[in-house]
Amino acid sequence: MSRSGMRSFLVALSLVAAAAPAHAKCRLPTRSPTVLTSAEVPAGTGVLVSTSQDQSKEDEGEAFQPTWEWKDATGTTKPTVKTLAPGLVIYEVPANVTSVELFDGKRARATVAVGAPTPSTLVAPNVKTIGHSITEGRRSSDEFTKVTLATPAPADAVAMVIYDAKTKHALSYGLVNAGNRSVMVYERGSCGINPDGTVTPKLKQKVVVRFVDQFGRLSRASKARTIQRGTSAR
Repeated sequence: MSRSGMRSFLVALSLVAAAAPAHAKCRLPTRSPTVLTSAEVPAGTGVLVSTSQDQSKEDEGEAFQPTWEWKDATGTTKPTVKTLAPGLVIYEVPANVTSVELFDGKRARATVAVGAPTPSTLVAPNVKTIGHSITEGRRSSDEFTKVTLATPAPADAVAMVIYDAKTKHALSYGLVNAGNRSVMVYERGSCGINPDGTVTPKLKQKVVVRFVDQFGRLSRASKARTIQRGTSAR
């Protein structure tokens, strides 16, 4: 190849590299179901499972696992699974059991005693603002929706779900740290993946949010808020 031909080839190659999607430069995470519930649950509740992202070699899939079963001394039963938000589900514990395992076919994902006292109902989120932000970089972008609370998140809250105020459809969710005044209910990064069915909240969309406790119980909904343009600060 001539020198001029080589130069043209290198220029073309650099243009292709510049046009490559951002995730071509990073390793996409794998998904895994993560149990958020402790070892004791009240009767009539369940085990809460979220979809986590990590860099393990095997993609285990999302929170809803159709092959998981409840297992106790009498045998196995198929669980009733309720979706609270895309990537956040509750496996309802069977009736008339005192101890049961959530079994994936190889190992117990959770072992719970049934009969714990029922905690008080979570209070509705006291929302100050909800902001949606997009940060554009040279080779990547990030997008997130942050709920800012006027009062700290209660100790029993482990997650927050955001809904369209009109349709009541769950858009997304985020995990909650007790005592915090902000919750990321939606995040999308160039090197990340969202649970199937996740809907991006939009500017000027009217939404409500609800807390979720570790047993999958929902609080009352917050007052409706309109999503405003957020800042780049998380």
